[in-house]
Amino acid sequence: MDKSGKLRRYFNSDFSENIALEGFNFKFSHPWYTMSTVDVFHPGTEEEGAGAVNYVNQTDPPYVDVTTELSLEITETWTPDNRTEFALPYTEGVNRSHMYVDRIEVLDAGAQKYRVYFQDWDDVRTKMAFLEEYQLPLMLGIPYWDRGQLDDGSGSIIVTNTENFTMKDVNVWMATAFVFHMRNNYGEFHIQNCNVTTESGENDAWASQVDIFHLKENRCKFTIEDCLLEKANDDVFNLSTTYLYVDDVMSPTEFNMFCPEFEGTYYMPLEAGDMITLANEATGAFVGRTRIKEVVEQNGPINHVIVEDPLDLNGYGTAVYVDSLGQPDSVIRNCTIRGTYRFRTPILIENCTLDTLYAWIDNIPWVEGPLPRDITFKNCVFHSLKAPDPKVSYMSEKYMMQLGTTCNIGSGVQPHFYAEDILFEDCEIDPELIDFMGNTAYVSFVKDGQEYFSIKPEE
Repeated sequence: MDKSGKLRRYFNSDFSENIALEGFNFKFSHPWYTMSTVDVFHPGTEEEGAGAVNYVNQTDPPYVDVTTELSLEITETWTPDNRTEFALPYTEGVNRSHMYVDRIEVLDAGAQKYRVYFQDWDDVRTKMAFLEEYQLPLMLGIPYWDRGQLDDGSGSIIVTNTENFTMKDVNVWMATAFVFHMRNNYGEFHIQNCNVTTESGENDAWASQVDIFHLKENRCKFTIEDCLLEKANDDVFNLSTTYLYVDDVMSPTEFNMFCPEFEGTYYMPLEAGDMITLANEATGAFVGRTRIKEVVEQNGPINHVIVEDPLDLNGYGTAVYVDSLGQPDSVIRNCTIRGTYRFRTPILIENCTLDTLYAWIDNIPWVEGPLPRDITFKNCVFHSLKAPDPKVSYMSEKYMMQLGTTCNIGSGVQPHFYAEDILFEDCEIDPELIDFMGNTAYVSFVKDGQEYFSIKPEE
């Protein structure tokens, strides 16, 4: 792909069926990121309100002055389309210190000197301190590869509204957006020997700016085999669904829902027969699991349904997870996975090596669910990845994984809804490297048919 057209995607299948993609190597004709040396650190002054998502400090914002190895090829101030565009301190792939870019000003284009302003949230000053203390290079995406908004199709290989898809013998060597963005699909998806790494294998730092497999709201089953998946600056896998919340109750079986991530709109079509799980995050109570009997209306912020079983919907904060849209019963087999990953839907991960910077087997209000259940790791080998000084990884210095459930972040409410049937069978893993999140999961570790360690919720 030539940069002149500012193309971000390689392949797009939409409203299609029985598609096969085989035997391709994908890359850009020019680098899409550059290393830079930080010349000036200016942490700025935190102001009231800082810390909120995409918050821009108007008074004394945090910024760094940098000299880049490659020209950014801009002559005036550049502001990214996507407000989650980020830079990253480089520590050879063992950190996740996302620093969200607000804008880049040109100081001296000929000398490749720029001022990078950051949004004032997500603990940006701590990350700036890592940069300064350890004299780390700052990795910057080059503006002509601005990855665009999610609703513009932020993906390199996009498959949506498609029934049955096969992908085989594919290498992706450069990707500025989600590598495989697959949503609202049906049938069977078979993916074999599809690798995401850099072409040289050793010298290049980045293959993907964000997720490799970003799989949300799919009705299809994925079988993913024999893949090398690494060098992503976000998750290798994000297998989940998007949250809904009850906002209007007509009866114990009839209610409306809104989706906070997309300002009310849940743009995946609900169907009669969909399984949903409900939990009250304000009280910590498990509300129930039932099926949608009828979709009364789904239009913009209206997601109005009738369900089969009566539910206790009193009280604010009832979260809704659409279990049947979580690509249920998928399989990942014989893969090497390096980095971070999130598994929140039923899946079998078998015969894999997982070099783990961090993993989430949980729900994350108010963005991603469902409540994890029926997740099995079988014959897998786990290694914990950390930077030489673990705190620079910007993950837990002790743990490589968190497992369980939580209520609204910061609420302090103990959930009485649990992750269920999480099994590690014949795996090489140290349970002491797992944060069991207040014993909110049923977890079993089995070797040669015998359980040797388990966690069970304590009421």
